[in-house]
Amino acid sequence: MHELGIIAQVVKIAKKTAEANNLTKINKIVLQVGELSGAVPLYVERGFPAVVYNTPMQDCELKVEEVTAYGVCEDCRHEFPIVKCEGKCPKCHSDKFNIISGTQFIIKEIVARSS
Repeated sequence: MHELGIIAQVVKIAKKTAEANNLTKINKIVLQVGELSGAVPLYVERGFPAVVYNTPMQDCELKVEEVTAYGVCEDCRHEFPIVKCEGKCPKCHSDKFNIISGTQFIIKEIVARSS
């Protein structure tokens, strides 16, 4: 499960961000995980407690927002949800498309405070 390594990096970035802003307590981290990011949101959510266990971030809340992958058809320019449509344009049935969203794994928000 490579998600544990990803989560460890997210925690590291959150800690550095908090330190750089003189914040001592991280209450919440919000992630955006695209359908085509390669990370499984459920594994991210389940792995997070193991990564922060017995650390100052143990009580930190994690919120994962799943981002739908959209593509634009190269033939008819129609935008469509790639996974839902199984990689085929629902308008012209072409399988040629450019990805316009859904590949990201982003730290959207870090909620923290000072003591």
